[in-house]
Amino acid sequence: MWTTEQVQALAPDAASNKAAKKLLKLNKWPLLAYNETAIWGECQGSSSKPYQTRIALEEPAFKCSCPSRKFPCKHALALFLLYVQSHNAFKSTEPPPWVAEWLTKRQAKKANKPVNTTAQLKRTAKREEKVQAGLQELSLWLRDLVRNGLGELQDKPYNFFEGIAARMVDAQAPGLANRIRELAAIRQTGQNWASHLLEAVARLHLLVESYQRLDSLPSELQHDIRSLIGWTQTKESVLQQTAMRDNWLVLGQYIESDEIGQLLTQRIWLQSAKTGKIALLLNFAHPQSRHSLDYGWITGTHRAAELSFYPSAYPLRAVAKAHDKPSSITSLKGAANLQAAFAIYKKALSQLPWIERFPMILENVTPTQTNKTWWLTDTTQHHLPITSHFKHLWDLLAVSGGNAITVFGEWQNNCFYPLGAWSEENYVDMAPTAS
Repeated sequence: MWTTEQVQALAPDAASNKAAKKLLKLNKWPLLAYNETAIWGECQGSSSKPYQTRIALEEPAFKCSCPSRKFPCKHALALFLLYVQSHNAFKSTEPPPWVAEWLTKRQAKKANKPVNTTAQLKRTAKREEKVQAGLQELSLWLRDLVRNGLGELQDKPYNFFEGIAARMVDAQAPGLANRIRELAAIRQTGQNWASHLLEAVARLHLLVESYQRLDSLPSELQHDIRSLIGWTQTKESVLQQTAMRDNWLVLGQYIESDEIGQLLTQRIWLQSAKTGKIALLLNFAHPQSRHSLDYGWITGTHRAAELSFYPSAYPLRAVAKAHDKPSSITSLKGAANLQAAFAIYKKALSQLPWIERFPMILENVTPTQTNKTWWLTDTTQHHLPITSHFKHLWDLLAVSGGNAITVFGEWQNNCFYPLGAWSEENYVDMAPTAS
């Protein structure tokens, strides 16, 4: 699943992205269509005949009938961006001959031609140069940010952040662009925005410095850092890793949309019945293609399945292989108290400092209220704040009945978001409902 930033990162230069933006008008494209393997369109340009543009999604690969020597050209970039941003404008259909013939020739060449590792290495090296140049620019920007103080940032216009974010897209580092845009959003988070912003700036600076010293770091951490910068790893390559077979408890799941409604993200949290290890299944889809998400996991059940984990210093994200029919959860084990839960969290942060949503199973906690804030209180009278965005508070209170229960959820932004609760051998789903 592609995002706007990832597509823009494919551009050969900033001028190509700028030219492509001018073509993001549906009336310039009399034909827009797609199937499972490709997208194609006809763009009306200066020529009497529209330019025929096609994209094979697997690599991706591009071809256009325009005379441009840039690769991908502005028409291919615009077509790809339209597919990401206006997916419902594309018709699902069989490819016309000019697309089908190109795809067939590509498959034939791929079957008969060995992988050109030299060309791959050149492409990787070229991107690496762009990323390193972007990192140097971002490092200076962050230093100026801290030198001038954070107090002025609340009055800065959004384009103060968007400008440097766009340059990270041009540097083919879309992960950095997303984090910069998050800095702009933090300013609206309330009274403690400055401390939250400082923490986010520090993590971003740590990421920049870590990438510049990548070769000196452990190999698993290198995978994390490259992924955070914007380098991708396919599910197919992860599935080649050794799989972990077990009964996996489905602790919670939800679907959320990005701010501009272009991308759905599905999170499914699982726990190994044998070892207690927690896994996260991540799936992405366009809003018009939400049927392609995985609806086979039922919260409050367990099923035998094989999971392969993405390489990481603290492996959480995984890909599921074959899985069996679900059965109801019969027990749920977690941290005995909040101190034990945060000891696990601190250890995870020491291995991977960029964890933003940390899963916690809390035993023997009771919902309580103090000064209009709701908390989970353990048997040692330690308190954990429940996020104000939690929509199922009364359900949580009903499940507890004023007694201690077991709760699963995410620790994020210094608050806890419950996703499920276990009481009297019943598991209650409390995840947010997808819109």
